[in-house]
Amino acid sequence: MAPARVCYDLRRMKRLASGFLAVAAIAGCLSGAHAYLDLSEDYRPPREFPDPASFRDVEDTWLRNAPLGLEGHIAAILEDPAVYAAQLAYEASRSGSPGRPGKAAEQGWEAMFKGGSRLPIRIRWRFNKHFHRQATLEPTSGWAFTLTDDQGNTLLPVEIGSLATTRDAADWVGEFRVWFPRTTIDGRRLITTHTRQLTLHVAGRPGDAQVMWRFRPLLEGRD
Repeated sequence: MAPARVCYDLRRMKRLASGFLAVAAIAGCLSGAHAYLDLSEDYRPPREFPDPASFRDVEDTWLRNAPLGLEGHIAAILEDPAVYAAQLAYEASRSGSPGRPGKAAEQGWEAMFKGGSRLPIRIRWRFNKHFHRQATLEPTSGWAFTLTDDQGNTLLPVEIGSLATTRDAADWVGEFRVWFPRTTIDGRRLITTHTRQLTLHVAGRPGDAQVMWRFRPLLEGRD
């Protein structure tokens, strides 16, 4: 083979290899905790609910985890309407009369989103019993929650839900919701389809943590 041809083929192989590496890197950024998500525009109950079997996958897609202080851990799910719709479909499928979620689900939807004026984050955390007291679980016992976006706006909770505890031999385990407004105090929309990133900051005496959700860039504005 001619030397010029060999050089050309080597350059072409290097370009292809670089391309494959770039694709692999992008794929890695678009999966797991680094996945780009799509924020819902419509906060009304859906006319058609998703397949109940999709609930666990949908929930995992919106789940973020982080260590919290000494022997503590936080798992947070940003409950976009897509997540809650999948949850209602799943719960209906497991009830005594499976089918479309009924009237109670519609009322629950309104309680969750208040007509689209707020966004819930479901938090499940655990703390090792050897290092923490059970009171550490209580979200109103000195904990602070804030939500920031990619523009530097900061939101404080409008409501912190009640704590539900789970029996565990080694850890104190609790779950609750924190609701944040979708508008700033001066009435501007904060959480929109143009939002590129939301970060939940948690701070308390046992330690601090933050978890982040990233959203797919838009080619054209929808808001």
